[in-house]
Amino acid sequence: MDFSVREVAEQLTRLDAELFVRVVPFHCLGCVWSQRDKKQNRQQAPSVRATIAQFNAVTNRVITSLLCPSSPSPSTSSPISSPCPASTFLYPPSAPSSPHCPHSSPAHRARIIERWITVAQECRQLKNFSSLRAILSALQSNAVYRLRKTWAAVSRESMSVFEHLCETFPDENCVLTSREVLEDGSHPDGIRPPRVCPESRHTSFSGGVVPYLGTYLTVLTMLDTALPDTLEGGLINFEKRRREFEILSQIRQLQAFCSQYSLAVNRHVSAWLQAPLLLTDQKSYELSRKLEPPVDPCPSSPSSWSSRLLAKKLGM
Repeated sequence: MDFSVREVAEQLTRLDAELFVRVVPFHCLGCVWSQRDKKQNRQQAPSVRATIAQFNAVTNRVITSLLCPSSPSPSTSSPISSPCPASTFLYPPSAPSSPHCPHSSPAHRARIIERWITVAQECRQLKNFSSLRAILSALQSNAVYRLRKTWAAVSRESMSVFEHLCETFPDENCVLTSREVLEDGSHPDGIRPPRVCPESRHTSFSGGVVPYLGTYLTVLTMLDTALPDTLEGGLINFEKRRREFEILSQIRQLQAFCSQYSLAVNRHVSAWLQAPLLLTDQKSYELSRKLEPPVDPCPSSPSSWSSRLLAKKLGM
C-alpha cells in the first residue's frame, strides 16, 4: 500500500483530534489524575487514558518501524503483524533494496528516520502537537537514539529540521508554562489575565489545534502538589482554584478549535497506524543492540544519550 507522509500526518491528526475533544477537562486536575494508579481508581479518567494510549501507540509505531521494518516485497513478512504494509512510506525511492542499502542497514534506517521527521514537520503544520511530540519522543528514545551509525547517515537537512522541531516545541505547544502557573500574582488587583494559546487569537484560522495533553497533566499535578486546598483558618484557597480554572479553560478553548479540522478518513493509513504493536521497551532496546552492538563494554544504560531525551512516554 502506498501513501505519503502528508496522509500519515493527517490521519494521526484526525485520530488525535477525535480523542482530545472527548477529554473531560475535570479529569486532568492533579487531585484526580494523580490518584489514577490506586486500585480503586483504575477505571478513572478514561478519556485522558485513551489520549495517552494513543500517544504511546504513535511512539511505539515509530520505534517499531525502525527496528522491525516490513519488507516492501509482498513475499517477505514483517516481524510485526500489520494489515497494511506501508511500502512507499517506509521504503521511498531514495532507499532502494540493493546490496548497498539492505533493509537492515544503517542507511536504510536513516531514510525511515527522515520520513518520520517529515511527518513530524507535517504535524507541526497541522498544529498537531500531540503526534509531533510522540514522534520526537520516539526518535529520542534509548532504543533509537543509540543507533549512532544510523543517525550518522541521516541527511544534514533532516537533522536540521529535527533539531529545530525539538527546540521550538515547548514554545509552540499551547500551554501555560510551569513558571507562569506558579508565579505569585503580581498583576494589579491580584488578578493576572489568562494567557491563551496564540492560535486562539486568530479567529480566521481555518484548521484546528491538538495540544500535547501531557504538559497540562504535569502542570496541573504540580499545581495541586505545590498549593494547598485550604488556607489558615480552613478557608478555601481560591487562588489555587483560579489557576486551575485558567488551565481547564484553555483546554476547553482548544477543544473548540480542535473541532475545526476537516480530515477525511483514510482506512488504509489508519489500519497501518492502529495495527497491533508487539514491542515492549525492553524488546525494543534488545533489538536495537542487535542491529548496532554497543561499543563500550557496559552498555546496559546509555546515560550519555538519555540526557538528550525530549521526554519519556507517559505511563498509564
